[in-house]
Amino acid sequence: MSTIAREASGQATDGLILGPDQADAFVRTVEAGPAVRRRSQYFIWTQSQLQTLLPHQVLACGAYVRQRREVVFEVFHSIALSPELLRALTDAQGPLLRFIVATWVQGEGAPLLLPVAKLRDACVAPVAALLLSFGIERLLVHGVARPQRPAEVECFFVLANTGQPALPETLAMTELLLPYLHWIWKRVMATERDLAQAPTSTVPALKSAVSPAVKRVTDRERQVLEWVRDGKSNHEIAQLLSISPLTVKNHIQKILRRLGSSNRTQAVAEAIAMGLLPGATPR
Repeated sequence: MSTIAREASGQATDGLILGPDQADAFVRTVEAGPAVRRRSQYFIWTQSQLQTLLPHQVLACGAYVRQRREVVFEVFHSIALSPELLRALTDAQGPLLRFIVATWVQGEGAPLLLPVAKLRDACVAPVAALLLSFGIERLLVHGVARPQRPAEVECFFVLANTGQPALPETLAMTELLLPYLHWIWKRVMATERDLAQAPTSTVPALKSAVSPAVKRVTDRERQVLEWVRDGKSNHEIAQLLSISPLTVKNHIQKILRRLGSSNRTQAVAEAIAMGLLPGATPR
């Protein structure tokens, strides 16, 4: 086992006692799981009660895709990330993810808290500097490997917060929640693969539900949505767009009505699913 793996693994197998708030959040997280079948729903699920148990602003989810014979990563984030960092977090063959997965395997598949400052490998150092520039000081990683084949990853998760220390029970909590992160993400991938392969005539409701909202959202509302996705407050968005906070509030209320959303997080998730935000494609 490498030095980083030994230091990062901590006491993941220690007993975990949930407080009343954590116990309630755990039950709600598990109960909400069966309804999650799309990427947008997965994002909402991770931003809800799961935040009480595993606070994070960045979540990279990887799943082995047999057609491509590799682990494919996608990133959900509630803060603005640079294109360079997004590429590093989604490139399964890039130096960052290869190093992280290898370290996890060397740690015998236990959840790890990896200090970014200790990623001194020559190939990883530039990406480590980029992570630190965003205030990300440690990465929480865990995954699922094939039985008896620890180097063959089925699912893998990388979580990060900006400048927030991990709680003592974080590793044990990650171990507890891994089965749910795993099977729900695998189901999302399977559901969307089946939808992509289905004849258009079998999913008319999806087409008719998406198109009107896409057409009605204005360019200014798209801009507001982008900043909402990046975690900006109404006041911050107003400053960035040189408009009043009241105007921002009005835009957000219109967006919620157009997308049929009850809150900002759900609106962002729906916008991602509809391909309304840059880099997103309709699902």
